[in-house]
Amino acid sequence: MSIRDRLDRLAQYGMLQSAGPRTGTEREGEGEGELPDYFTPVSNEGGTTQLRRMEFSPDHRHGSFRPARLCRSAVEDLPLLLPDEQPPETWSDLVFVDLETTGLSTGAGTYAFLVGMCYLADDRVVLEQFFMADPADEPALLTAVADRLARFNHLSTFNGKRFDLPLLSHRYLMHRLPQLRSFAGHHDLLHPARAVWRETLSSCALASLETNCLGVRRDGDVPGSEVPERYFLYLHEGRFSPLEAVMQHNVCDLLSCITLLQCMLQRAQTAESCHHPTENLALARRADRAGDEERARNHFERALQLASSRGGFERAARAASLWHKRARRWDDALRIWRQMVQRSENSRWGELADPFAHVELAKYFEHQTHRFDLALRYTERAIVMVRRAVQAGLKSPDALDDLHHRRNRLQRRLGIPSADSPHA
Repeated sequence: MSIRDRLDRLAQYGMLQSAGPRTGTEREGEGEGELPDYFTPVSNEGGTTQLRRMEFSPDHRHGSFRPARLCRSAVEDLPLLLPDEQPPETWSDLVFVDLETTGLSTGAGTYAFLVGMCYLADDRVVLEQFFMADPADEPALLTAVADRLARFNHLSTFNGKRFDLPLLSHRYLMHRLPQLRSFAGHHDLLHPARAVWRETLSSCALASLETNCLGVRRDGDVPGSEVPERYFLYLHEGRFSPLEAVMQHNVCDLLSCITLLQCMLQRAQTAESCHHPTENLALARRADRAGDEERARNHFERALQLASSRGGFERAARAASLWHKRARRWDDALRIWRQMVQRSENSRWGELADPFAHVELAKYFEHQTHRFDLALRYTERAIVMVRRAVQAGLKSPDALDDLHHRRNRLQRRLGIPSADSPHA
């Protein structure tokens, strides 16, 4: 929908005028002004807000997963996805939060009219939604949300570090209310999702992840861009029916968040559950940062197994071999470098292949075993490959400088007369 269309639509509903919410008297007789009976009023010093509570059994399916089964995963493995965050002691200490708001910015005119949260309780998923029936009740909503979140030490969102938490923080400040408590960990699922799938998916938006990774199909879902308009329509006309789809949209978002964590954690824990080498490479790096050497090794090996294209294999092999090299696991690094050499020499690319493995083998034999003859052999082979790439216009002549320097040094150590070599 274009901006012009949206403006016309807002004008049609009278939302371009700052008329504010309609009063209870104005809503009388409209037939749809009452809130659904699944809401329970929650009163506090800020006023009254509305609460909806739902529970999902262990067998409830959301796409290809059962969200409640997240509790069967080892919570201490969470750093495999988010190495910079401390994991909660138990899954019941983690709450998932998602907002429905009047806009997509965090400016003064944007506020959350629906705050959804879900958490694990024993073997069930409990989902709660705090709804603001009137903008005047925002202090009540914020107070109720703060009270509920105070039960948890860890928070999980999807893009919440950039949007949800800054927006809430601004609203607490606007109303001069105490800020939300500091969480021991904020596990924003957007960041590991991008790391794992940004090279295989055109988008890492939640809707894309649902379709491509979670097996979730939303039927009749309201687009996120329509959510503010539906709330404004509710305020103007007093009809809750336009918001029913928004309530369900929020439920689906929350279940998708918990399911997304389950899906990514499953891949992080078991390398064989990944189906693309870039997934394994991303999870290998995160496992390495988390200090889990065994899982990092498994993901690197799985990436090498899955990489079918020449470029894909070289990328996986380069990353895996350098990881082994940093830890001085020379046998593993040598195995991968020799495999790279064999594949390059047997391929149709031949001497135009990347000389990375030849250069690394030359370094190893020169500095680790002092087999200068083998180091010279791999260096000369690398020179031939780079020279061909220069002639084909794929590399700069400067790429030969370091190799010529290495060859001259090795020839001196072997007592072989050397002469400066031209670039060509």
